[in-house]
Parts: sequence; C-alpha cells; structure tokens
Amino acid sequence: MTIHDYGFIEQYRWSEGTQVYGGIHKLLLEHIPGAERIEKARKEDDKKGTDYWVYRKKVERPLSVDVKSRRDDPIHAFGEDDLALEIWSVVEAKKIGWTLDESKETDFILWFFRPTKRFVLVPFLQLLAVTTEHMPAWEKKYKVSEQSSDGKRWRSMCVFVPRKVVLDAIADRFHGNPTAKRLEEV
Repeated sequence: MTIHDYGFIEQYRWSEGTQVYGGIHKLLLEHIPGAERIEKARKEDDKKGTDYWVYRKKVERPLSVDVKSRRDDPIHAFGEDDLALEIWSVVEAKKIGWTLDESKETDFILWFFRPTKRFVLVPFLQLLAVTTEHMPAWEKKYKVSEQSSDGKRWRSMCVFVPRKVVLDAIADRFHGNPTAKRLEEV
C-alpha cells in the first residue's frame, strides 16, 4: 500500500485551479447533450457530491457532476490506465468513500487527467452499483493507496481499478450483456 501526504489547503486550491483552468466547463458543455450553462456548486452541495451543476435546454432540473481531478495521467505516469475509487473518506472514523456512498446526490462522475486533458464521464448510480458489487475483489486485486492530509489529521483510501475493468462491469450489468443476470432471474 502506498501512502501520500497532502496538505488539505494545497489540494483544495489545486483542485479549484484544475477545474477552472483545465477546461472542465468546456468539456461538460461539449459532452452533456443540451448543456448550455455550468455553475460551480456551493460548499453545502459539494458535501452531497456536487462540484458543478449542468443546466440543460428545456430541462428544469440541473445535473450534478462530481469532478475527480488528477495531477497525473496514469497512462503517462505509470504506464497503466486506472480510475481512483475511494473506499474510505476518513479511514480513522470509518467514513465511507464517495464511490460507495448511497447518500450522494450525484448524477455523473467526471475523472479529469490534467496533463493530457483526458477524461472519463460515467453515471454515478451505475458506478455505485458495480463498485458495491465488485469492491471486495478489486481491493484484493488492484493497488490500494492511502492519502493523508495536513500532518495526518485524516487519511483516505482509494483502490486504483483499470478503467476498462470499471467500464466493462458497468456494461455487463446495465447493457444487456448475455452473461449478466436476466431480468426474469432477478
């Protein structure tokens, strides 16, 4: 297991800068059909899983997007493609990570890899379903890393699952894959 130490303020400022200068607004406008306006969420919305609200034409309710920015693109930095899935938000308090948190009011998760501007955009509820199902196996099979902040006031824990594995799990469960359970079997 790898442990990284980051200052909370440093991480927060970096994240804010990445989202503003990294092209998040443009990306969301281009890839969410009917998107016409993006607004930064308030702090109270952020705690519920929303970094940005995406307003669409002819639709009253905005979409909630939680952005997971990464300093490195894992393909270039490590030679492998992965998605960081948070297991524990605060390890010491056993506070569940965002990936497994059913209380999040998130519509989409957007991973954004700053150096290459590569991204992955997935529906949160589909990700939640497959992560809940596969997390025990993924924790055993893939790299797990802890991050601590501000002199170890808290630690979070992520598992780095290959992007293809996550997307295949979503496809198997939600796209009528013949190997997935049939509706009448449920």
